[in-house]
Amino acid sequence: MRLTTEERIEREKRRREEANARMREKVAAARKLGICRCGGKLDTKPGSTRIYSTCPECREKAKASANRYYREGPLPPRAIPPAKLDGRLRDSTGVRRRLERDGLGRVAWWWFASAAVNGRQRIRRWAVDKYGDRGAWRLAMAQRREWIKSK
Repeated sequence: MRLTTEERIEREKRRREEANARMREKVAAARKLGICRCGGKLDTKPGSTRIYSTCPECREKAKASANRYYREGPLPPRAIPPAKLDGRLRDSTGVRRRLERDGLGRVAWWWFASAAVNGRQRIRRWAVDKYGDRGAWRLAMAQRREWIKSK
C-alpha cells in the first residue's frame, strides 16, 4: 500500500495526537495518585487547597531555569564541536565505517571518505574485505586529506 505525502503527514499527525493524549491521561492519573512526572510526591501549599502538578524539586528547577533566563537571556548558539577522534588518535572527521551492500547485493563492511570540494560533496569507499580494516581506513584518510588539500 503506497501512501501519498499528504496521507503520510496526516497519519503522522494522528499518531502524535494519540501519543499526546495517552501522555495527558497518564499524567492526569499520576496526579490523582499524588505523583509528579519525575516520580516525586506532589504537595499542597500550606493554607491552600490547590494541588500542584509538580513536586517541590521540579518547581525549584523550573524557577531556577526561569531566573537564569531572565538574568542571562537565552543560551548562546552552540559552538562548532571539535574534530572527533577515534581510537587511532587522529582526526577522523569525514571518515566512517559502515555495513552496506556492494554492487552484487552482498553485505560487507566499508570505510567511507567524504569531503566538500569546490562546493560539491565527494564520497568514496574501500572494502574491509579487500584492503583489511586498517588498510581501508588508511586509504580513506589519505583520500580525504588529498581532497582537503585540493580545495
